[in-house]
Amino acid sequence: MSARLLQLWNIVMKWRWPITAIASLGVAAGVIATMMTTPIYRATTTIQIDTEPAKVQAVATQQNYSYDDPEKYYLTQYELLKSRALAERVADKLADDDALLNPPETKPFWSRILPSKPPATTPSGHAVRTAIAAGMVMGGLTIQPVRLSRLVRISFDSPDPGAAARVANAVAASFISWNLERRFEA
Repeated sequence: MSARLLQLWNIVMKWRWPITAIASLGVAAGVIATMMTTPIYRATTTIQIDTEPAKVQAVATQQNYSYDDPEKYYLTQYELLKSRALAERVADKLADDDALLNPPETKPFWSRILPSKPPATTPSGHAVRTAIAAGMVMGGLTIQPVRLSRLVRISFDSPDPGAAARVANAVAASFISWNLERRFEA
């Protein structure tokens, strides 16, 4: 056993400089890759979705909907949480949030270290900014139903931790107010 260890030790000592060089290059590549990678933060909020209460009055011409199949109801609610209409409501609510549209850490590492001139800004309409922000909200949004419960986790990923928290909370608040508006209109 010790002869094999001695033989292995001799091989390592013979090739110590190439082994050291390869290990150093690997560590350097890992450090550079880590420095260039933008950190992504995830903010999560949890809401409870209950089925709609029974209507107090029923009009004879009005179609009555039954929530005997709660699975369909909850699947509908999950899709509404992912919808573009809700994302646009959130974008309107966060219209002045520049961190959503221009996160500071999305620039490459070397441009964060070296000083550079600010990019030229082009005027854009409210509708264009809302469409871009809605797309970003939909792109970073994750909806996860909690198994065997009425709870839903709403998560948002962003390079800016503050923006991630604001968007996750805004999605939850907008969804709740949107449901209240729909129930009131009904």
